Amino acid sequence: MCATKNVICRLFFLAVCFTQLATILPGQVLAQPRQNLPGCWPQKYSVKQDDTSGIIALSTPYYTVEHDVKRGGAITKIKYTHGKVANLLAQPIKTSIQNEAGITFEDINVSNPHILCKKNGIIEIVTIECNLVDRNAQDSGVKVRTIYEYHWGYIRIHKEFYFPTDSIRIKNLSVLSTVLDPRLSDYGYREGTAEQEGAAPFSFGICQWGKARPGTSSDKLFNTSYVPRYLVFANHGIEGIEWFVSSDLTQWDLQLSGQRGNGLCNIHPNPNPPGVAVSICPLSLPQASKAVKGIYKFDYYIGMPILEGHANKPWLHSTFNRNKGNWISEETIKQWAQSGIRTVHCHNDGDYYQDGLFWRDGSYPPYPPEDMEKFDKVIETCRRYGIKTATYFSNKELHSSTESFKEHGQEWARKDNQGNIRHNYFRAGSEFGVQMCLKSGWLEYLKFSIDRVLKNHNLDGVYYDWNVSLLCSNPEHITKKTSVVSQDKAKKGPGNTGATHWDMDELIELMEWTRKRVGPDGLIIIHNTRVPMFVTENFANYVVGMEWGYKK
Repeated sequence: MCATKNVICRLFFLAVCFTQLATILPGQVLAQPRQNLPGCWPQKYSVKQDDTSGIIALSTPYYTVEHDVKRGGAITKIKYTHGKVANLLAQPIKTSIQNEAGITFEDINVSNPHILCKKNGIIEIVTIECNLVDRNAQDSGVKVRTIYEYHWGYIRIHKEFYFPTDSIRIKNLSVLSTVLDPRLSDYGYREGTAEQEGAAPFSFGICQWGKARPGTSSDKLFNTSYVPRYLVFANHGIEGIEWFVSSDLTQWDLQLSGQRGNGLCNIHPNPNPPGVAVSICPLSLPQASKAVKGIYKFDYYIGMPILEGHANKPWLHSTFNRNKGNWISEETIKQWAQSGIRTVHCHNDGDYYQDGLFWRDGSYPPYPPEDMEKFDKVIETCRRYGIKTATYFSNKELHSSTESFKEHGQEWARKDNQGNIRHNYFRAGSEFGVQMCLKSGWLEYLKFSIDRVLKNHNLDGVYYDWNVSLLCSNPEHITKKTSVVSQDKAKKGPGNTGATHWDMDELIELMEWTRKRVGPDGLIIIHNTRVPMFVTENFANYVVGMEWGYKK
């Protein structure tokens, strides 16, 4: 289901979304002792430490990331095996503060940080601690501790700032700033504004696009006091990199100043070195300063695409559903195979035929026994003709008729600032489901629902709709996993401003779980209309960027 469904029946014509790249981007799970693993199945990192140069290099067959110990342990290089540029970074990715006197203190000025490298399964963890100092080695009195978790296709980063107990006054705190290679001049962003700033309740938050080409004065500079939730930079059709925040949005919106709109994100062409300059600051007060003390924590990600190094084969795909009991015939399946179709999925999430027999999101079994037998027959027939099968799941919808909704709907629902929920309808009186938030018990119930279907039917995998992270203001989702600062800021009830979050951590967890569940040869199709994302696409075999051809 798309964000805008207004149909009685659908004919699907699927457009493959390659985001900014000309390659399929698959993903993560436990490595297996097998040769020629697909890119959607992870392999171990290779870690090399060179004491002479101070470089720590973490590599996979698809990319290499380097930390420079002599520059505060900052990431100084990102290179793709099948990319074009030798380094996506024209400058290191640095962290800094600016005091009230205007002096900037950075981690890259430190030549001897404390470094700890360890493993957790196939995840490599690099922890770096150092004080922020200025160019003359003057100490700010502020320590930064950064934990880099290297997963397949992304780095999860946890950064802590330790300020003196008697406080210091700062004008700016930058979690990340860098200059990217000038060829990464196409950028996209998902805004950091919420209902308080006029964003529509239940908005989808689609990716918006711009250009920051060095030497091109017509490109509009990007500048906002609300840190975007997602950024992507790309050399269109070749390579790219993305940055996005974790589920707890109060870290970026409220933690430092207690007020929204006191941050900064700036994207602009950089003259020297030539490139695209990026700054992400949860606090930026050009005309003032703020007294800060204690510990401040930030969680975010850097995502890299899994570039296979070759063009994609054409993807020919079709769908089927109950169709008033007229299930797809073997002759049609044979014609599919002869025409080159190699994947299909069952898509029946709405009462298109007005007979009440459709697959209600979150329900099982969806059909009477005789129809379930026919469903299995279609799957087995497709398998005989070399066609892989999946079935539809919405990551964001639970039908209001289900017992699970009656018991947990309000608890799991995506809500606006006034505590309202949103029913998705395709026709008056007939719904697809109620919008849910993965940062709740909905995530585990969704996994249970998916696992139940895969255990009972010989499917190759899944088709995920609404495969995006969305803003939510349900205060029930502020859990012990959320930072103490966030819990303090969260105000329950209508009009709350502190419980705002999205379900990014949980979406990634779902995708990792799914790849592990279906295996390296399993089928994952995701639909992320107008919200491309390397990290989730790295887990998928195919990505649907749009659907059209709706008709009665």
